Amino acid sequence: MAKRKKTAAPIVEKRIVRRPEVLRATGLSDSGLDKLVDRGEFPHPFPLTSSGKAVGWLLSDIDAWIDERVAASRADPSGSSGVMTQKAATAKPAPATKAAVAKRSRRRADAEA
Repeated sequence: MAKRKKTAAPIVEKRIVRRPEVLRATGLSDSGLDKLVDRGEFPHPFPLTSSGKAVGWLLSDIDAWIDERVAASRADPSGSSGVMTQKAATAKPAPATKAAVAKRSRRRADAEA
C-alpha cells in the first residue's frame, strides 16, 4: 500500500482594509456606505483597537459583497435591483420654473406663427 503524501492546508490570506480602500473598491460615497451599513446591506466594520476608533473590514467580505451586487445586476437584465424605494415611488416631478414655462410659451407661439 502506497503512502499518501501529506499536503499542507491552503493558506488563506486575510487582509483588513480601511474605509478609503473600501470606498475606492466599491465606488460608494461616504454617506452611501454609512446608509448601507446602517440598513444591514453592507458588512459592518469591526474595531481594530480597544478604543474602537479605528475600524476595518475583511477584504474577503468586501469582495463577496461586490460579487453579490454583480450577480444581482446580471440576473436582472434591466440593470436595476427591481426594488423601488418609498421615496422614489411617491416622488412627484419638480414644478416647472417661471422661466421654463415662459420659454415653452414662446416656442408654442413661434410654432403657431
